[in-house]
Amino acid sequence: MCGMEEFPLINKTRIFISSAFEEDLKNPRKIIKEHLEESGHEVPIFEHGDFGSWEKNTLQQCLDVVKSSDVFVLLINKKAGAGTLLPGNVTPTYLEYKAALLERKHILVFVSPEVNRNFMSLRLDLKNVYDQYIRDNPRAPNSPFDPFKEWVEDEMKQGGVTKRLLEIADPFVWAFLYDIYSKRNWLYDFDISRSAENAKNISAMLSTSLRSVVGLISEREQLEQLKRNASHLLKYADYTLTMLNEKNLITNGYYNNWSNFLEQGISFLDKHKTLFKLLSSTPPLLILSQAVLLLHFMHTMNKMEIYYHSLEQQVILQPKKYSSWRKMMSLWSMLSINK
Repeated sequence: MCGMEEFPLINKTRIFISSAFEEDLKNPRKIIKEHLEESGHEVPIFEHGDFGSWEKNTLQQCLDVVKSSDVFVLLINKKAGAGTLLPGNVTPTYLEYKAALLERKHILVFVSPEVNRNFMSLRLDLKNVYDQYIRDNPRAPNSPFDPFKEWVEDEMKQGGVTKRLLEIADPFVWAFLYDIYSKRNWLYDFDISRSAENAKNISAMLSTSLRSVVGLISEREQLEQLKRNASHLLKYADYTLTMLNEKNLITNGYYNNWSNFLEQGISFLDKHKTLFKLLSSTPPLLILSQAVLLLHFMHTMNKMEIYYHSLEQQVILQPKKYSSWRKMMSLWSMLSINK
């Protein structure tokens, strides 16, 4: 058997560990780094000088490292950060998380069990507060903390069960967790006192994530072709949405005739014939996408059948006025024969 030194691992998976600057998290970060690096990954953390020489804008340097990473591991305990919030009511850790979202990184979020339990008890209250904020404000909040700041302050003054749940962590932590949870990222427990064991769990989760996508490697060429055809598919989506909108305007009483809808359908059938002429080189996923759009169109046409008989006599009596209807029926009949 050949030694590993003969096959150097060139492109390691790069994992960014993000957390607040909190004393209780320093050792867990180090343990996670060591375990993941033993598993063959690259894990830069700022405590070890892995980011190179520090620049004046250290936050931007961290964001750049996030963008160059493959996986984003977020640790949340009880502190929002080392001091006050940054301008805009955010923290460096939150900005790192947002960068990971924008760059579409694989994100794993780990929360101390006590904080996680309290958040689950608070989440319905947090949702109600957030929903009320959205109703009262025309824009989405710039900071995840904006909808909750006054509510947290009021609850802390009133006392009671909610205060006992909130007071174990900085106020921003609850807003941060709600933002993460509302984006359908699962919150996993991470017990600081069992960091070594939890580091193994993180490694196991990464292995599970790899297993879930490894089957797509053999379909890479087809997936790349699908990405190249994305703009092509959007043409069909635009037509479908336009036609459905026209149909809704009619059925809701805003229009008294189908002229606009018919013109959209004629344009769709006349100009984009590739929808019905699938090439042998077309990837299966592209065929499926086109088929779904065609089904949307057919469903809309079927909805029109209830109007057909009432219009049929008018089409016969006034052929010029209803020429677009006749052309649509001709095209649709031809499509029905060939489908």
